[in-house]
Amino acid sequence: MATASCISRPKTENTEAPAPVLRISPDSSSLPRLSTPTEYNLETLGEVVEPISKSDVRLSSGKDLTATGWAVDVVAGSPAAGVNIVIDGKHYQMSYGASRMDVSKHFNVEAFNYSGFSGSIPSAALTPGKHSLSVQVINRNGTGAYEGKQGSFEVK
Repeated sequence: MATASCISRPKTENTEAPAPVLRISPDSSSLPRLSTPTEYNLETLGEVVEPISKSDVRLSSGKDLTATGWAVDVVAGSPAAGVNIVIDGKHYQMSYGASRMDVSKHFNVEAFNYSGFSGSIPSAALTPGKHSLSVQVINRNGTGAYEGKQGSFEVK
């Protein structure tokens, strides 16, 4: 009588959720403004760190500005649908969904892992002089936008 042996291997399952793909944020210009606050941080605008918290921000002309940071929809307890940087009333749609494990750890909310944003504002839009600046965070379902603190900067 012949015998056969069968080696049983446990099934391995990938329990980690796949990383979301970075996506361009929707345009928030026509969305209603939401009165409840949310959490975000515009970490850099060009070479300036935390520009909204500063009173005297000066940037050089002739260069595109890169904006980076993170934003979440705290009401929904999830990442936002996107972020727009608003300069002089014009909306610049950021790429959204970059890995930000630091944000997830800070808030102790795993859903905030992919809450990073970045994008570019073309130098042609930045004439010399004073400019207004704000961040709009689009709520998770895309039906409204939280508007952050207003700031300003000057292009030399």
